[in-house]
Parts: sequence; C-alpha cells; structure tokens
Amino acid sequence: MSKLKTTGLVCGLAGFILGAVVSGTVIGALGHSAWTSPSPSSDKPQAQTAVEKADGALALPQRIIVSEVKNDEIEAAISSFAVPAQPKIRKDVARGKYRLLWLTAWDWDMAGETGDTISILSDGYRKYAALNNRRTRIAIPEPRSGYIEIRGEVMESGNISISLLSGTHPIALPRMSPAQTVRIQVVVGNPADHVSASAPPAAEYPDSY
Repeated sequence: MSKLKTTGLVCGLAGFILGAVVSGTVIGALGHSAWTSPSPSSDKPQAQTAVEKADGALALPQRIIVSEVKNDEIEAAISSFAVPAQPKIRKDVARGKYRLLWLTAWDWDMAGETGDTISILSDGYRKYAALNNRRTRIAIPEPRSGYIEIRGEVMESGNISISLLSGTHPIALPRMSPAQTVRIQVVVGNPADHVSASAPPAAEYPDSY
C-alpha cells in the first residue's frame, strides 16, 4: 500500500509540474501575441461635420495646414501632373505665379490595396488620385482663393472615406458618395503646426474657382 501511495504521489507531482509548464507556455505565447499586436491606428479620426452651402456643395469648417513643395522636389511634383499640363505649370512656378503645395490624403476605411478615388480641383487644375490606407502626398497648385474642392469619384465600399493631414494632425472629411464635393480652406504652414480653428463665415467662401 505504501508503494502505491508513493507511486500516486510521484505521478501527481509529475502531472502538476507538466501542467504548470504547459500553462506557462500558453500564457507566455498569449502575452507575446498581445505584445506584438499592432496598436489601433491613429489614422481613423472622427469625421468632421460639414456645412452645406447654397450651391449644394459641402464646406469643411476646419482649415487644413499643408506644406510647400521644396525647391528640390519641384520637378518630381510637376511630373505627377498630366503630361500636357506640365510645361505650363513649370513655367508658372518658375515665374512665381503660384507655388506648389503638398496635400496628404488617404482612405482610412479600407484594408486592401485599392481604395477610393477622388479628384482635387485647385485653380482650374483637376487632379485625380486613387488612394489606399497609406498616406499619399499629392502635389497641387496653391489656390489663389485659398480653397480647394475635393470630389468623390469612385468608391470601393459603401462610401468614400478620406482623411487629410493638417500639419501632423489627421482630419477626416465627411463621408461622401461619388460626385459629391467638399470645399476646404488650405493654409501653408509648418508641418509640425496644427490650427484648430473654424473657417471664415459662409459668405467668405467663393462660389466658383
């Protein structure tokens, strides 16, 4: 009987140790998994509430801070425009008629490689951009009016969900459908800056470009 008790104790102790080792392995694996999981994306801000203008267009009540294209970036920026427009843009920029600006945009409501397509109207130039969930810099002429217009072109999901970078702060546009537009005031500033201020009163928004 003593031998049976001893054997039972040994087996029980061995089982306890084995269980502890297995449990420790599982806990360690779970801890490692949680530690390596990506943190929630900061590129999914709450959408801003737009104001509807008399002509039906939406206007963002938030100024967007953009950066100027640097001298050593100008040629690369110009090459991103349609080829027929490049000579005139190059000449206008060289004469100081306007500057080129970087507008950073992305589709924050998608996980694949293909997202929504938008167009950007600035001083008569309309530029198309197919976005994904990575931030994309888009060169645009500096608008004399201070405003650009973003129009939804193609949506890959139930709506067009676009974010813009204002300084270093992401700003979500109101969800759009194809052909819907949002007017946005842009100001040139330091990329590290972010101005959380309302745009000018409705009467100061231009009716056309």
